[in-house]
Amino acid sequence: QECPMNQVFQKEFFNFSDHPVLKYKPYNATIRKNLVLGYKVASRNILDMTLLKLVLIQLFISSILSTYAQVHLSEGFEGGIKPAGWTEEMVSGNEAWRYWNGGHSPNDNNWMVPPEEEDITRNPPAAYEGTFNAIFFKQGDNNERTKLITPEMNLLGATALELSFYLCQIPWTFEGTTGWDVLRVYYKVSLEDPWVLLHEYLDPVFDWEEQILNLPNPSQTYYVAFEGHTRWGYGTCMDNITIRETASQPLYVGEIDFEQPFENYIPSGATNVPILSDVYKRQTRYVSLPSTVQTMIFNPGV
Repeated sequence: QECPMNQVFQKEFFNFSDHPVLKYKPYNATIRKNLVLGYKVASRNILDMTLLKLVLIQLFISSILSTYAQVHLSEGFEGGIKPAGWTEEMVSGNEAWRYWNGGHSPNDNNWMVPPEEEDITRNPPAAYEGTFNAIFFKQGDNNERTKLITPEMNLLGATALELSFYLCQIPWTFEGTTGWDVLRVYYKVSLEDPWVLLHEYLDPVFDWEEQILNLPNPSQTYYVAFEGHTRWGYGTCMDNITIRETASQPLYVGEIDFEQPFENYIPSGATNVPILSDVYKRQTRYVSLPSTVQTMIFNPGV
């Protein structure tokens, strides 16, 4: 019960149907040595592992190589509280960021109307998406400033990093004077390094508008901060913050490993025999990705 010389094994001999890459392409493998694929004969091993490694590397390596891009952070504040891992740094005063539906309402100075209830007097009247957004607001002339800081992110090796978010900061006119709150965006490359100003939004934004910034100098310990600054407006409001890579980078096979799923003899006539498990570890220059495991099934009667 051995495979004949130069027998061509068609795709159906191997169970590729759930493979993330190989399921899209037909594969033929010519085995140029007698291999025992479903049985053990005398003292011979069930597979000549060295030969099969070479065959599988030739089959798989070109298909596994691809490109890889990643979303490093996505936050819409739908928990209604400060997200886990986020922190605050009070620069001036002691006002904290709030998580609300839209902006401040002059008819609800004590924030009593539940966020899930519609209130057209809010400015803006609702979050960009969902029920909650982040808002920095304080009525007065004290110029409070507080940074809302992302969790630490490992961005080393990331390419074309982009920060996007939605912003709204509507002016408030009171007794003939118009004011609005503003936002500044900072980054730093480690906990100990100083903040670097990336951009400041000093003009009114009358409706939700997407803002996009490129993030420089990626590091293993990267932080982004959103600093609200009160100037007697309806609040500076943010929603749907995303940090992603907008360019791809080469993905290559860092390691291929094989193992025989069993050690015992297989009875003649057995079907659906797992003949080999292959594990290949994908990675970029800096980032290791989850390994992919594929078990091949042999049916002698196919």
